[in-house]
Amino acid sequence: MTHPQAEYLKTTRFCDYDHPDVIRQARAVTATLSNDTDKAVAIFYWVRDKILYRVGDWHKRASETLYEREGTCTNAANLFVAMCRAAGLPAGYGVLRVKGKSYFGPVMLPLFRQFMSEESVHIFGAVFLEGRWIQVDPSDDYDFCRATGHFNPTAKLVDWDGKNNALLHLDPNDILDIACPVASIDDQMLKAKKNGKGIRALMGSTYVRFLRANRESVSSCDELQPLFVKYLFRKKFHLYLFWQYLRCVLFFRRMNREPQMVADAS
Repeated sequence: MTHPQAEYLKTTRFCDYDHPDVIRQARAVTATLSNDTDKAVAIFYWVRDKILYRVGDWHKRASETLYEREGTCTNAANLFVAMCRAAGLPAGYGVLRVKGKSYFGPVMLPLFRQFMSEESVHIFGAVFLEGRWIQVDPSDDYDFCRATGHFNPTAKLVDWDGKNNALLHLDPNDILDIACPVASIDDQMLKAKKNGKGIRALMGSTYVRFLRANRESVSSCDELQPLFVKYLFRKKFHLYLFWQYLRCVLFFRRMNREPQMVADAS
């Protein structure tokens, strides 16, 4: 007899839950558990804290994210879905269309915001438990939330009780559209991401790592920016130079003499 949620138990190009490593990890996380809810909760916490949040290229299979141990929101959701399916739990995705320049919250530096698209897509997970779909978002790891959640509501740590939705604390005004559950996001994963690779992605990922590692007390983005610039100067001088380049580009934009942006360097 076909499972009523069979569409949400399939393997796909990017949700490759039949990969031996994904199967092995799902079994390891759920080995001592017999209840479906307990299994889903265990997978959620494993993905949330073992897959470190980063920005940049999302074109990763679940098995690749598992191997790299870091990924975007899309990658974390994809691995969560893959591990749930590997454990026999119907799982899918939520697709949010959001205001790109504001949904990251106060943690987004003003300079970065100037170069972001007006709209972005945020992916989270969903799992079918006890006859209903529950939405969960394992995007932000514990250390990232610890470092920024006290002044950035979006990065407030997400916990899940297995019964209620557990999503990022996004401002409802920043959400433009939502679709959930979606059985596959392969089409979304195949889309080209502007500036998804190269030096801009490297800058973004470096900023996230800086946020996670920073131990100086901050209460606002204004306090973060000079610390980050000092960090770049000391640790990543080539990115410090790129930071200065972006400032120059922004200056010319303000002067209505915007130069043509060069392609990302690899």
